[in-house]
Amino acid sequence: MATPYFVQQTLFEEGSHEAARSLLRRLVGSAPDYRYLRPEPLDNDRVCYRLTEEGRGLVSAPKETTYSMKKQKRVSAYAITWFICVESPGCRRLVTLREHPELFDLRGRRLPRHPFYMSVATDVPGIGVILIDHNATPRRMLHKTEKLLRKILAEGWLDDFIRSRRFVIATLTFNPRRKRLYEVHLAREAVRRLAHPLSRLLPTPLSPDSICFEFYVVPGLESVIFGSPTFFDPRDA
Repeated sequence: MATPYFVQQTLFEEGSHEAARSLLRRLVGSAPDYRYLRPEPLDNDRVCYRLTEEGRGLVSAPKETTYSMKKQKRVSAYAITWFICVESPGCRRLVTLREHPELFDLRGRRLPRHPFYMSVATDVPGIGVILIDHNATPRRMLHKTEKLLRKILAEGWLDDFIRSRRFVIATLTFNPRRKRLYEVHLAREAVRRLAHPLSRLLPTPLSPDSICFEFYVVPGLESVIFGSPTFFDPRDA
């Protein structure tokens, strides 16, 4: 997914909003024969862009990058693009664990559906997994976190990363109030519920800091979820 805001933040750090829009206009071309990018609604006031077949061929992207996105997919794509490309540019890249058999002994097991990423800003890489808040209840977010972590602990894929604190669960949400709520309650309760399997890998007594939980507010995500801009400047659409 691309938006003028993402393009500006990643390619025009010192540039203007108009520079990003100008680049996108050249990549989009004219309807109905779009060139490399095709516009579609992001929320009530903004558009985003996905690849055309010609654009996909140019960058060797998967076929699904050309598909129109329903709301849940749009929310996920927006949050993940911000986290990977904008929040800390060049420090993370999306991966599938099967790409690295030298690091992860998957034994042919089915992987969780959540996206994984590798931290590449340091000499010793870390691995993380992304959870996205689609306006779930706090109880539902806790359940998702516990289920994911329990699966990872049971399979043992990431034991070395967990022992060395190079494993992160990154939760992406849409406003500061929810971020504070998760920071206070989610990590503590998840560690409490998983005390037994965690004690196999980590020194006791366990604490909320035993696992690296990180929480982020994604600018503009609230309007993607609810349809109307709230705290995000619509000029960055």
